[in-house]
Amino acid sequence: MCGIAGIFALEGRAPEPAILEAMAQSIKHRGPDDDGIYCSGPIGLASTRLSILDLTPKGHMPMVDEETGLVIVHNGEVYNYKEIRRELGDRQFRTETDTEVVLRAFAAWGEDCLEKLNGIFAFAIWDPRNGRLFCARDRLGVKPFLFARQNGQLIFGSEVKAIFEAGVTPQPNKHAISDFLVRGIYEHNTDTFFDGIEQLPAGHLMTVDQSGMQVRRYWDLVETGDWDKDRDRQDQAAYLAAQEEFLDLVNDSLRLQLRSDVPIAVNASGGLDSTLMLSVIDKLSDKIGDRRIFSYYYGEERYDERSQVEELAAATGWEANFFKLSPEDVPDLAEEAIHFQEQPFPGVVALARHNLIKSSREFGAKVLLEGQGGDEIAAGYQYVMGPHILDLMEAGRADLAADEILAFGKRNGLTEEASLRKCMSGLMAYQGTGWAADGNRFVRPECLSPDFVPVPNDLNFPKPFQSHLKNMQYRDLFHTKLPRILRSVDRASMSYGREIRVPLLDHRIVEFAFSVPASYKIKNGAQRDFIRDAIQSHLPISHSNVPKRALVDPQREWLMGPLAEWVEDLISSRSFTERGVFDAREVRKSFDEFKTGKTNTSFHVWQWVNLELWFRHWGM
Repeated sequence: MCGIAGIFALEGRAPEPAILEAMAQSIKHRGPDDDGIYCSGPIGLASTRLSILDLTPKGHMPMVDEETGLVIVHNGEVYNYKEIRRELGDRQFRTETDTEVVLRAFAAWGEDCLEKLNGIFAFAIWDPRNGRLFCARDRLGVKPFLFARQNGQLIFGSEVKAIFEAGVTPQPNKHAISDFLVRGIYEHNTDTFFDGIEQLPAGHLMTVDQSGMQVRRYWDLVETGDWDKDRDRQDQAAYLAAQEEFLDLVNDSLRLQLRSDVPIAVNASGGLDSTLMLSVIDKLSDKIGDRRIFSYYYGEERYDERSQVEELAAATGWEANFFKLSPEDVPDLAEEAIHFQEQPFPGVVALARHNLIKSSREFGAKVLLEGQGGDEIAAGYQYVMGPHILDLMEAGRADLAADEILAFGKRNGLTEEASLRKCMSGLMAYQGTGWAADGNRFVRPECLSPDFVPVPNDLNFPKPFQSHLKNMQYRDLFHTKLPRILRSVDRASMSYGREIRVPLLDHRIVEFAFSVPASYKIKNGAQRDFIRDAIQSHLPISHSNVPKRALVDPQREWLMGPLAEWVEDLISSRSFTERGVFDAREVRKSFDEFKTGKTNTSFHVWQWVNLELWFRHWGM
């Protein structure tokens, strides 16, 4: 897990070592253990290293293959590097790193090596034999790869800070800002909030040479995860077999991801995904040293999950360590976080994670495991009920659709009318009258200044599956929910030189989850049903039968109360009122209404705060 950067001069002068050194230093937090550069002709590569595998200096990057001349900079982990190494056969290896395995795999198989890699990665390989740069990003986009084209050069990096060191000037991207303010979405395409800086999409590769640049997809979930025709929930044997297959995949994912030469800990909540992950890890406990759980809390009883985490810790014999975020921590931590996050991020919950990772360093764990992805792959969000109901109606199962609405409402403490409204809201979002469907639709475009012309991008989320439910899950995975979570998690962890691994997003698990029918995921109003049933073999039923809770944090209450003065200072500031983005009078009116408690969301207020801090930090 590292930071990477580079310059490929397609025309003009060659990259300068001093610039590459500056690029590396700008992202030194991602890899505090080592750094290095490589310059030769039109190519310049830079890297900072966070040592996870083979802690010796042999793992230094940029890494050169003496036999072929290939050079690699690599951010991330390829978990199955030992298996690939064995497949490569008798080749002599100089290190015990996964980086060298990736380099040798490319030498042996070229672009096809990507089919063999299981992990989270972003890397660039320079091939001096044909003057070509080969770049790739992992299937789900856990690790970042950003790039810009300027003055005949391709400039890339793990973060925009490295790209700015190469001479690119920070300029706001009005399209991205408009999407954020008008539609409440971000990280849904290749745009960043900086004009001219793009990101390589998840599951894509990029090749660059003197003839130009090509980007193409190398992994397609539509092809690998759409084969549920032979499965039927009524076939109990098939359903049980699917549970066993799922648990086998989770076990193998964690077996691979517990490989590390440094201490590992688990970031956990009281939720289903953390419960599943921790129970499986506990069975593999010989692969882990100190058995520590890290969790954050807010000091607010209404949002406190410590009792659930403590129950998990007691059941497994792990030690739970809790880190509190208080409202008085938010202003300073938000200023610090915007430097690392580099663009707007998901509110107070992101700051709680920053605080956890920063504070937990005293325990020495360099690798942290998290349960991201379970809701996306197994239909855990309430709003996906709308597309699911539409699937049932189109299949001629109006009776089952009605039963599911009633059961869903009963399970979540909703009246029949409220349950139907929630399902319809999710359906409207799916059909295009809403966008993110997860609360971010509560925007306030009327608070924009007439001088700021909203120019949101065209928005046509792909619907590649016959199933509306799968299409909504696909949107969550690649365009709305997960991308912004993964970006925020990467920046938060790497801010403090820590690696976060996400075992439930092993691509084999994602493919499996998309291959099972909807009845495995949603049954009698219960969502993520096959996961719930599967973990009953690991933990008491009380752990697996808890309804999905919305992501709970006190952001609304804090912004209304102890942080209201901080918000008012920001929205009353000269920079905010004269920037030309917001109508200060409408913002004030909206905030006064918000403070009365009549508004059930704080997303729009966080938008104002987040964007103002972003503009200030980057001097725009």
